[in-house]
Amino acid sequence: MRKTYMAGWFLVLISLGAFAKSHYTYQDGKVLSVKRSEQASLFLEQHPNLQNQVDYDIAIQVGDTIYTCRYTAFKGDSLDWLVGRTLQVYPQKRVMQFKDLGGSPAGASIMSKAPAPAAVPAPKP
Repeated sequence: MRKTYMAGWFLVLISLGAFAKSHYTYQDGKVLSVKRSEQASLFLEQHPNLQNQVDYDIAIQVGDTIYTCRYTAFKGDSLDWLVGRTLQVYPQKRVMQFKDLGGSPAGASIMSKAPAPAAVPAPKP
C-alpha cells in the first residue's frame, strides 16, 4: 500500500514538473544596445557597499517590440560584446527571463517597452 501511495505522488510531481517547464516558451531576442545606467551609477555612489556591481540598460528586440531592461553585472564585466547577438528570451510583465550563453536561466528588470520601428522595404530595381 505504501509503495502505491509513493508511486502516485511521484507521478504527480513528475507531471507538475513537466507542466511547469512547458510553461516558458523562449523566443529569439536581438540585443540592439548596451549602455551603463547613469541613474544606477548615482545610486551606487550613495551606497559604497555595492561598489562591486554595475547596472546596464540593455535594449532587446523581440518580434515587433523593443524592451529596455536593467541588468546588474559585477564591476569589471563588460557587456558590450552582447550587441548584435541573439539570445533566447521570455518577456514577462516586469522581468525579461533569458538563457545565458551556458544555457542557464537569468533575468533582468524590464524598465520600458515600445513598438519597434517599421522596417523600410528595399527599393525595387
